[in-house]
Amino acid sequence: MEVSSRQLGPNTVVVVSGRLDTVTSGQLDAFLAKAVDEGARKLVFDFAEVEFISSAGLRSLLATAKRLRPLGGGVAVCSLRPAVQEVFRIAGFSSLMPVVADIEAALTAF
Repeated sequence: MEVSSRQLGPNTVVVVSGRLDTVTSGQLDAFLAKAVDEGARKLVFDFAEVEFISSAGLRSLLATAKRLRPLGGGVAVCSLRPAVQEVFRIAGFSSLMPVVADIEAALTAF
């Protein structure tokens, strides 16, 4: 898995690629903790290059969303591949956070 970020106005776009699973979720957790500690409040996850997500990856997203909520922030997820979108649907994540088609839609989801 690879993860990087860039700023788009008040939003931090987190670009994730590869597999997001038990082996790699710790790397994402550390990246997100640092971003939030440095002031990121509105995170947009660009998952266009995520091939697979496990429950450990979903837990990372949920933990970050819960951490940001009392800080006035939140998360949105966009550009899901069909297999990853199916995992989000089955897990009910679209009721927990905005899951949208593209970055433009995610930027207005907050």
